[in-house]
Amino acid sequence: MFGTMTSLWKLFYYSPKKAEALKVVQSVLNLPELKVVKPSSTRWLSHERCLSAIRKDLPALIITLQQLYQTSGDAEAYGISLILSSISGVASIFLLSEVLDLLARLNCYMQRQTADFSRLPLILNSIIKALEELKEEKTDWCSRMLTQVDQLEIDHGIMITMSRSARSFVDGASVGSLTDYRDKVVLPYVDALLHNIGNRFSGEAVDLLVSSSVFNPASLPSEEAALPDYGKREVEVLAQFYGNEAIVVHNGVTFSSPPLIDKDEIAIEWRLFKRALIQESRLIREKNETTKTPSLQDVKVHMESSGAYTGIFPEIFKLLNIILVLPVGTASVERSFSHMEQIKTRLRNRLNDANLAHLMRIAIEGPEHPRLTLMKFLKYLKRKIVEYSYSLIYNY
Repeated sequence: MFGTMTSLWKLFYYSPKKAEALKVVQSVLNLPELKVVKPSSTRWLSHERCLSAIRKDLPALIITLQQLYQTSGDAEAYGISLILSSISGVASIFLLSEVLDLLARLNCYMQRQTADFSRLPLILNSIIKALEELKEEKTDWCSRMLTQVDQLEIDHGIMITMSRSARSFVDGASVGSLTDYRDKVVLPYVDALLHNIGNRFSGEAVDLLVSSSVFNPASLPSEEAALPDYGKREVEVLAQFYGNEAIVVHNGVTFSSPPLIDKDEIAIEWRLFKRALIQESRLIREKNETTKTPSLQDVKVHMESSGAYTGIFPEIFKLLNIILVLPVGTASVERSFSHMEQIKTRLRNRLNDANLAHLMRIAIEGPEHPRLTLMKFLKYLKRKIVEYSYSLIYNY
């Protein structure tokens, strides 16, 4: 299905004429004028956005593809239209929309700069339960899909069939009915997905992420009575993992890594550090004149800049450095590529590497652009016109 999505994006992206034909059909059908998003193999959210656009504009896409084949004999458009107008194609769009929506929510939660992983087990369990519900015979996504099929036939005259050419486009599985699709596609796909999630989020990995959230300033208790016992178990879990020698056996060869921290010192330092963490968070809020809780990175930088804590809590700062570089997401890398695509467009494709690096550094690390509303722009334009008029009168 992802190959079909890529072909659909290329069809309209590289042909302004075809893209304009799609806009005309969208306007006639009163549908939102959405562009087909490029599905990238390295960016999960792009798949979800691409499927969302296809799902919302499915009637316009099918009609446009059929028109392109009838008017110009476009074989690629005809092949894509066969897939999109088949029962297995529509079912795949709706199934993947449900699955990728859940995974996108988990992805967004994991890649927030101030993610609180103490809620990770709850969110992960909710997503797993929602995925298991997709395997049931009568599900919401299946009902919505059948409603869409009826609307396509009644409102637009599009017959959703099971053509011979589209019969085996899903991993070679011969799908003849919706029941076959559930047995041969939905169940194996969801089971494999649940298995991969279980392997990725093992008990030890989730426990480490949850334990690392004990340093989050937003998780600190507000009452003094709860402070003595706060974080004891979590710090012990982190100390046992990073404070012991790591031994890995690969292809019969044993590799070992020395402890990264002193697990005995960590417990002693933590009893004092959590109070310093509360105090520094309060100082940052007062300095910035805001009620927003600072992030762990902000607090760590502030404590290091003061120079009063690094010598007192050396093991804690080693652990903080480890936690802050944990590769739990790729959002920062993806943001860099997004900035690069916005700067080096097809019309500015001759930017050399040095200038591109300077512009990207300004865009990523520089100050945020002020939000320019229409009223602000009109006031600015009016002021410039008045200044220009006065300058003409003065020069005259």
